[in-house]
Amino acid sequence: MLTGIGLGLAFLFGGVFARHEGGPKLVGLFGVGITLGIGGLLADLDVDWRLAFVLSALVGVSALPLLPRHSEAQPPEHEPLREVTVQAATSSRFWRLQGIAIPAFSVPIVIGCWFVNYLVAFGDVAAGAAGFLVFAVSAASRDLSGQLLARGAPPGVLSLFGLAIGAGGAAVLALEPSLAGGLASAVLMGVGLSLPYEVVYEEGLRVLPGSPIGGLGFTQATTNFFPIIVTPLLGAGAGDGDGDGDGEVAWLAVAAFVLLGGIVNARPVVPPDEAQPLDA
Repeated sequence: MLTGIGLGLAFLFGGVFARHEGGPKLVGLFGVGITLGIGGLLADLDVDWRLAFVLSALVGVSALPLLPRHSEAQPPEHEPLREVTVQAATSSRFWRLQGIAIPAFSVPIVIGCWFVNYLVAFGDVAAGAAGFLVFAVSAASRDLSGQLLARGAPPGVLSLFGLAIGAGGAAVLALEPSLAGGLASAVLMGVGLSLPYEVVYEEGLRVLPGSPIGGLGFTQATTNFFPIIVTPLLGAGAGDGDGDGDGEVAWLAVAAFVLLGGIVNARPVVPPDEAQPLDA
């Protein structure tokens, strides 16, 4: 519970602060910091699991001395919870944004739970390095997302093109659960799922008029429910330890969901004429 509270606050306000201080480029770099992990490598090296938790705690604490004492960012205006909730629940733009927010934020979490186990069970390969590769490539792609958006890349192109690549990676994993297939899918999913990352922050802050923090906050809250529901469902097929589950069908379903999110967001959620810079 403590970790969840801390991560929720960091993902929301850390991203907003990064956007204010450095624009899309810094948000992309922020995405690198919350993505890169070495859990798969530690598992391959048969390192005690406690070390991963100790390293995670040290990384979290290391940020505290670097936080600035002052910021020029203006505090957001009061956004009544009830009004924001109703606005989000009844906004078609908000729900369409989830089509890229869930693949960019949540699907990598689900993949992280079962990617390595699926390759071990269905492909009989040691896949810790491939699991690390997913997050390493994702980190680089999140930085690229911020760079491209800062240079004027259309959000719809990043969403459609990126999620099409990510869907292709899930399909490769479904059809070829080997070391080669795992490495190829790691690269494709790592690149594709993270290309729309910065788009979620940009459009999440504008998706609910007058409620920038509420819109982005509800977007992240919705994405956090997705792994709770989908992770065990995917594991029932793709994570079956004896290799007898419907792994191919499960991963193809993930691919179809990701591709659909890219298609429905080929046209930006927030029209260009409404995409005015925010002060905070």
